Amino acid sequence: MRALTYDQAVELGLEPRDYAYEPVIGEFEAVLDFKVWGKSVNLQCYFTVPATGERFRVSAFREDGKHYTPKDGGIDFSEEGLEGGLYRLTIGQNK
Repeated sequence: MRALTYDQAVELGLEPRDYAYEPVIGEFEAVLDFKVWGKSVNLQCYFTVPATGERFRVSAFREDGKHYTPKDGGIDFSEEGLEGGLYRLTIGQNK
């Protein structure tokens, strides 16, 4: 499965509400815990920073009509099997 619905995540006990909407700003490693389809054309990715235990969510958007990627296009977060992986993230402040 590429991602869960919000209701599926709750039914599985994943507690999306425990993840902050404001992500950690900076460059760091984080584990992708799970993914939830957003209400618009986005995929919410739920991460935990192992070093601090901080939990947050960020959205990946469908830039080219089928791939949900960060702006650099380096990874399609809608691919199956990415959960549990450790990722090096660089997150800046939204304008």
